[in-house]
Amino acid sequence: MFFVYILMFLGVLLLLLFLTNSAIKGLDKIQGYSYSLTSMIHIGGIPFLEEGKKTNMGSKEKELEINKTHTLPYDRIKNIQYVAEHELVDKQKSVIKRAIAGGLLGPVGAIVGAVSGVGTKKVREPQYYLTLEFLDKENKEKTAVFLVEKLDWDVAPKFVKDLREKVGINDEPKPSFVNKYEI
Repeated sequence: MFFVYILMFLGVLLLLLFLTNSAIKGLDKIQGYSYSLTSMIHIGGIPFLEEGKKTNMGSKEKELEINKTHTLPYDRIKNIQYVAEHELVDKQKSVIKRAIAGGLLGPVGAIVGAVSGVGTKKVREPQYYLTLEFLDKENKEKTAVFLVEKLDWDVAPKFVKDLREKVGINDEPKPSFVNKYEI
């Protein structure tokens, strides 16, 4: 019976996620975006946009819009990429998951599983970045970098592909893994 409730709860969560994504897509179309990213952090490179600021970006018919305060015509965009970097982070072990797994072996297994879930472990967690190479108003080459948060991980590759098509960048970017960004 417990598993039925868990399945029902997961089903409701998936339904809410689907409805939220549908609402965001509908709002994008109303605002004139073909795609948008709503969960990024500006690392640097955009003038008059604070570094570390939560940022959103939308691709319109003839320009890229950043935070509704900056626009960049497509003819000034030279490249856009979605790249990954992996870093080691400390992550809390899940006492609940280990207790459930141990519970499959009986009550003693649940206790042992819960106890083994105390503490932290090292895991490799990806960080995804969007890099944007462009010409500023004075035709100087610039590069902007944005950290893409988990909420946008699934949309970012589609956004980049759409933007590359609009800009006329034909070569398909290969996923790249880097260690550091210098701006």
